[in-house]
Amino acid sequence: MNSLNFLKKYWWRLVLFILLSAGYAHFYENKAVVHLQVGVKSSTTFALSWAADGEPFSGEKSRQITIFPRVRHYSLRIGDLENIDKLRIRPLNEKGKIRIILLRVRQKGFEPINVRSVSEMQQFVPKSGIEETWVDKDGLWVVSYNSKPRLDLNIDPQPKPNESKRLYAIYLLFFIACFLPYQRLPVQGFGYVPYLMMLVGALIFTMATLSRYNKHPDEYVHYYAAKYYETSFLPPAICAPGTENTYSTYGVSRLNSYETAHFFAGKFASVLGFLPGDDYRKVRYFNVFLWFLLTAVAFVAVQSRILFIPLLISPQIWYLFSYFNSEAFALFSLFIFSYLVVDERSPLRRYLNGAMSRWRQLLAGIAFGVLVAIILLLKMNFYFYIIFMMLWGVIVFFTSDVRPSKIQLRKVAVIAVTAVCIVAGRVVWDQTVNGFEKRDRKVACQEKMAEPIYKPSTPLHEQATELRLKQRGASLADFLFNHKYLSIMSRTATGAYGYLEYFAHWPYYRLMLFLLGIFLAMGVSYSFYGTSLEVKLLALALMACSVMIAVAAAWMSWTSVFQPQGRYLFPVLPMIGIMLHRIRERIHAWALTLVVGLLFVASIYSFLWIGLNSIPKI
Repeated sequence: MNSLNFLKKYWWRLVLFILLSAGYAHFYENKAVVHLQVGVKSSTTFALSWAADGEPFSGEKSRQITIFPRVRHYSLRIGDLENIDKLRIRPLNEKGKIRIILLRVRQKGFEPINVRSVSEMQQFVPKSGIEETWVDKDGLWVVSYNSKPRLDLNIDPQPKPNESKRLYAIYLLFFIACFLPYQRLPVQGFGYVPYLMMLVGALIFTMATLSRYNKHPDEYVHYYAAKYYETSFLPPAICAPGTENTYSTYGVSRLNSYETAHFFAGKFASVLGFLPGDDYRKVRYFNVFLWFLLTAVAFVAVQSRILFIPLLISPQIWYLFSYFNSEAFALFSLFIFSYLVVDERSPLRRYLNGAMSRWRQLLAGIAFGVLVAIILLLKMNFYFYIIFMMLWGVIVFFTSDVRPSKIQLRKVAVIAVTAVCIVAGRVVWDQTVNGFEKRDRKVACQEKMAEPIYKPSTPLHEQATELRLKQRGASLADFLFNHKYLSIMSRTATGAYGYLEYFAHWPYYRLMLFLLGIFLAMGVSYSFYGTSLEVKLLALALMACSVMIAVAAAWMSWTSVFQPQGRYLFPVLPMIGIMLHRIRERIHAWALTLVVGLLFVASIYSFLWIGLNSIPKI
């Protein structure tokens, strides 16, 4: 009888446990991962098919990825090695040349299959579309004469000893997760947010510690820019001697922008200089430190924890904090400023509304002014947050009868004057070291430091194929669909790792887009149904700024450099947090928690099984 009552009460949890266990076994344990290392001169498509002995190759058992000139490492998931005896690759979808450096196949329960040495590469058998192939110490070179070159490779997967203990441990975790007493979770007030952020912080720290140097987008140029500030306080002139290693293949250095992330990261790393270990890891820990600071604020901001929910809905956000880049510092700054503005108990609110001594008031105003200056000096795509905040201020002014007092205006003036002085000082210093012909100096430096295919003087037809697609004749429809801008953008916003080379299966991205669609639809419905004019106008401002961010990112990829990276959309995250905070009294906590919980679980899967599992580690 007790067993029957248990089943009646918890049958759905049992079903969920079975589905999770079966799904894990099917999609992870019974799938192989193919790691590729290739080199090409122009973007193309690499396809891989698999089959058993006596079975023909088919499109149903095939995967393809887009490969780029500046990216070497890729991975894709295929079927179960238990049923695979041969592989077929189509390394190009056009007439051209490619170098295959490494092909590695891995699956739980099987010994790795490595194709890297000269003798191993010679096992590839050309089938069609091949003009010539040769193998040397640099890999397998393939020259095709049409768009369908094919090479076959026979493999012999060797099973490993039984790994049942590991599987049982994973299934036990699923069981615990399914039968936790969720009714006792602190859903009202979203008290679970800082605890989930702590868990994410542990994953971020793991990625930052274990992943190899420069296995993340443009990490090397960000790292060297931060290293410069370990011993310097002022930005250098363009192309200054000693800064050569801070320039990317495009001939651009982060030291020549107005961003302050590298300055603070460099000083942070210098403080940690006495610790043993690699220097690049100390710079990475700056972003990890920022995440834990946000977590601490989420613990303190009891009434505003909903503000930080957008940080939990995509693993790509977490990934930004796990290696050094300037976007993580920008997000940190915007979320801190958002908290100071919306939380009634924040230091900024106490500064504006409370009584302080004159000196404490002055110091507080200067501190807040420094934060505003940092935001004003961020990358241009974060300016849309500034536009959003200005629109919100205008909306409040015209929809509210409350007006600031003269004392409050004086306090705001202290913040504004401090911010303007810092920004003006940065601009004046830039003019001092670079003169008024800064643009010409940047072009000259780019001509000197960039690789030939990225030099401004290189004719368009000889430049890298990802440059200036619009000028090359690509229509907007061709750019969005044939170049797969929308497809790549959706994946790089919800889980892409390394140099945009490690991706999950498409079902994961479809699930994430579906859940994000529900999340946004809930926000829109809560914002427009039965709310005040101020809230409705704020929601419209958010929607307008979101569209402008997306359009600006697409325009830059179409007219300048094709870089469909989802992180360019992340300035919208603190805006969404502010909107959620503004409508927090109307939101059904359980409904939002359910959607956020599903997004969080899917994100954990992506970060662990795709990110940490695929990124090369020390």
